[in-house]
Amino acid sequence: MISVVILTLNEERNLPRCLEAISWCDDVLIVDSFSSDATLKIAAEYGVRVVQRAFDSFAGQRNFAVEHCELRYEWIFHLDADEVMTPDLSAEILGCIPATDKDAYRVSSKLMFHGKFLRHAGLFPWYQVRLGLRKSGMVNVSSSHRIRSAP
Repeated sequence: MISVVILTLNEERNLPRCLEAISWCDDVLIVDSFSSDATLKIAAEYGVRVVQRAFDSFAGQRNFAVEHCELRYEWIFHLDADEVMTPDLSAEILGCIPATDKDAYRVSSKLMFHGKFLRHAGLFPWYQVRLGLRKSGMVNVSSSHRIRSAP
């Protein structure tokens, strides 16, 4: 139903947790910036696709994935390897996209420190376009909607 694009550079410590959280997704692509640690080995263990590309910018890496890597689905979620998609967010995404007329959604991150949500750290809610249709280019936030974040 959705493709997930993950950007990596030496993410052996974070990648397993990130991939576990999206184990329900059958189209995961990692755009790796030539990691020198076990990132590629971990990706192979999880059976996800990997392309390597020298890092130019976050937008450049993500646009490369969308334009050149034959993602399976029209809906694409952008994730960093040090981020974890919660079950609540997964359920909300999977529940809203089949019947939506929107092209993109802004999603707020929740900053966590030692397992605790830092609600008053100044970065919540902070919405970024993370989910969108391939055709939207993922930059047209004026036609996007917010996905609620679980408290």
